Amino acid sequence: MAALGMCGYYLYDFLHLERAGSSRVITQQAQGNFKIDVRLTNLTYDTAAHLLRATVQLEVKATQHPLEIESVVLNLQKNPDGSYDWLPFEKTDLETFETVDNPKAPHLSFAQARLNDLTLLSEPGRREIWYPFDASRVELVPRACVNLGAESCANATTAQIKSVTLDCNDPGFVLSGPEISGNKITFRMVRRPFVHFTSIVFLVVAILFFVFLLVPPGRNPPADVNNLLARSLGFIGALWGIRALIVPSTVTIFPTVVDFSILTLFGFVFALIIYRVNKLYSKEGGL
Repeated sequence: MAALGMCGYYLYDFLHLERAGSSRVITQQAQGNFKIDVRLTNLTYDTAAHLLRATVQLEVKATQHPLEIESVVLNLQKNPDGSYDWLPFEKTDLETFETVDNPKAPHLSFAQARLNDLTLLSEPGRREIWYPFDASRVELVPRACVNLGAESCANATTAQIKSVTLDCNDPGFVLSGPEISGNKITFRMVRRPFVHFTSIVFLVVAILFFVFLLVPPGRNPPADVNNLLARSLGFIGALWGIRALIVPSTVTIFPTVVDFSILTLFGFVFALIIYRVNKLYSKEGGL
C-alpha cells in the first residue's frame, strides 16, 4: 500500500508539472478613469543570486470615452532605502487600439505593453542551507498610473490597478501564498513538494538500511566484519549517489541539511565499523 501511495503521489506531481505553472490572481479595487491589469509571467528564481526574474505584461483600459492612453508608469517594489524604480512605457512602447463592451456602447481606448527579463528583489525565507526546504520571500507594492509622470503617480491617491496575476513557470519551484495587506502583496517561492517528499523517503530508507547493518554478527566474526565492510562501502556509495540526485548543481552552498544528514550517517557507519573491528581483535587477543 505504501508503494502504491508513493507511485500515485509521484504521478500526481508529474501531471501537475506538465500543466502550466502555478498561477495566482490578486484583484484590487481600481478607481479612476483607467483600469490596469498587471501580469508577471515566466517567474523563475535565480538561486545563486537570490533574484526573481519575470516578464511584465500590462493591459490598460479606459473607462470612459474619449480618453486616450498616452503613457503608463509602473512600479512593483519599494527599494530598501524607501525609493521606487519606475518603469516608464511611452506611446511608442504601447500597442494601442479601441475596444467595445457591447455594440451600443462607445469605443474605449485599450493598450498593451510588455517588458522582458525584469529583475525583482527577494529575501531568503529559509536560507539555502535548508535545501530542499529553503524558500524565497518576495514583496510587491504595485502602483501604476496612466498619463502621469513618476512623481505625480507616487503622490496620487487613486489606485488604478485592477488585478495582479502571478504565473510561475519555474519547474523547480511553486508559488506559496500570496498574502495581501493593503496595497502590499507578499508571496514565497518554495521547492516542489516532490523534492521534499523524495528527500524524506530517501532519508528513511537510508536509516532503515543502517539499522540492517546493525544486525548482530553470526558465529564467524572475521567473515562478519568483511561482510560489514563490503556492505558499508556500498551504503556510502549509495548515499553519495542519492546526494548527487537530490541536490542540483544550482545549489552552490555546502553543506545543506541533506549533506548534514548524509555525513551524520557516514559517521555512524564508520563508528560501527571501528566498533566491530575493535571487538574482533579484542576477542582474538583474548584467545
